[in-house]
Amino acid sequence: MGKSVKIIGKNKWIFLSPRQKHTALAKFALYCIDESNPDEFLEYYNRLISYAPIDRYKPPAWINDKEALELFFSFHQKLSGKAISYFIKSKTEKAELIWNYQKNISVILDQVLTPYNIGSILRIIDNFGFSELIHSTKGLDIDNSHLKRSAMGTEQWIPIQYIDNLPKFLQKTATPVIALEKTSKSIPITKWAPPTTPFNIIIGNEAYGISDNILSYCSESVHIPMLGYKNSMNLSHAFGILSFYISNHHIKTK
Repeated sequence: MGKSVKIIGKNKWIFLSPRQKHTALAKFALYCIDESNPDEFLEYYNRLISYAPIDRYKPPAWINDKEALELFFSFHQKLSGKAISYFIKSKTEKAELIWNYQKNISVILDQVLTPYNIGSILRIIDNFGFSELIHSTKGLDIDNSHLKRSAMGTEQWIPIQYIDNLPKFLQKTATPVIALEKTSKSIPITKWAPPTTPFNIIIGNEAYGISDNILSYCSESVHIPMLGYKNSMNLSHAFGILSFYISNHHIKTK
């Protein structure tokens, strides 16, 4: 729909629902980013908004044209309710994407259910070059719009493996299994020496953490020291901190 915005007439534009309008503008912003044509975007943007006012974005004066287009895209993509990945502006086809991981570390989810968290975890796996995502949640929808929005395209190349019986899988694995969980025996990451790869990291459910049964298969548990009253953290944020610590440790010990 990106380029087609240029031929939408007034009557057709008015007929579109607000979400369809935001989707069209988000895709048109991507098209103009690809074509490096911010002036064209603003010409049609202002015209369409004048036909039927909707929530619009006004970039501040201090950002450049490309940054403005990216913000237009982000603003209207969120209001569209669709996962319009910024990655689609690349001409690379999904079939051509091969994940060459840098660290043989598998990330295992123990009933992590929030699509936003799963997408964020995929993005962190990509950031730090880990090998794959493993989960045991039946019906997990990788095409969920919230998951894709937070994954920012990484769901297209990070290997995702479904395991029906997670305890049995962990029982058979020959590599260390590290739990990201605060327990009576867990080690603060500041005092923890990550093992050499390969190994596994397990992240638990948003409500109760890692189940007792799964914890019994972990070789050790680590936690992030905290100073506030809440003493808890979003699991994707905690995973990001742990991932940086692991990467930094491996760099120092090379």
